[in-house]
Amino acid sequence: MVNRIYIKYQITLLSAFFFLTIAVFPLQAAHAGEFPFSPGEKLVYEGTWLGISAGRVEANVDEVYIDGIKLIRFSLHAYTTGVMNTFWTADDHFDSYWNPQKRLPRRLEVIIRESNTKKDKTIDFFHGTKTAIVKINERDPVEKELNPAAQDFFSSGYFIRMQNLIVRQNITFPIFEDNKNYDARIEVIKKERISILGGEVDTIMIKPILKLEGAMQKRGQLWVWLTDDEQRVPAKLRLKMFFGSIYLKLIEAKGVNLKIILPKAKKKK
Repeated sequence: MVNRIYIKYQITLLSAFFFLTIAVFPLQAAHAGEFPFSPGEKLVYEGTWLGISAGRVEANVDEVYIDGIKLIRFSLHAYTTGVMNTFWTADDHFDSYWNPQKRLPRRLEVIIRESNTKKDKTIDFFHGTKTAIVKINERDPVEKELNPAAQDFFSSGYFIRMQNLIVRQNITFPIFEDNKNYDARIEVIKKERISILGGEVDTIMIKPILKLEGAMQKRGQLWVWLTDDEQRVPAKLRLKMFFGSIYLKLIEAKGVNLKIILPKAKKKK
């Protein structure tokens, strides 16, 4: 039973980051022709459960070339730490190769290395022919139908950062994952000031509602706090489960200009 809980915890910890935000055309870009992220961005999150440090998530942005085309690579490394490694270990990598001109994914690479799971997966996106080629481990590649403008589950988290988010307005979108096309929804809940990195930051809280069977909707409720500025940096995530809440909190940020409000110094009497 304990192992099952920890396995579910790790799955949802990773899923929380992957599904933190997703978007679709047509949406109104917050800053046409600009991206709120750039090569050199690095975000590091600490995962906690019941106040205990249990994992880290590191996300990076850089540029690469594939077939002579300049792409943006979104990379994520998620791994267990501390007491979690006593019960269960994970060392997972995800890379999404994204075309900045088309604003669509070109390729997704997934490497899962966990205590009882080993999985390698690639998805090549061919939006012109509306097809996706999926290869898992040593199996033969499988061709699947691809909906127009579909993001992969990881690139979508960066794409939403380009959008205008208005409180009490929802965003619907298509996504391709688990060999399926499906629709999901982002609810924009409220604005809130939260504590991170030794100060406070103004945020917009959103709630992703996913419909994919077996995904996060059946595992718990997720809330994400994005900075209320041009960069929309994910600052905190909360995943509410039957055994308690899991948090991911930003502990290191490079390549972004966070508007941290520092506490005022106390006046001497």
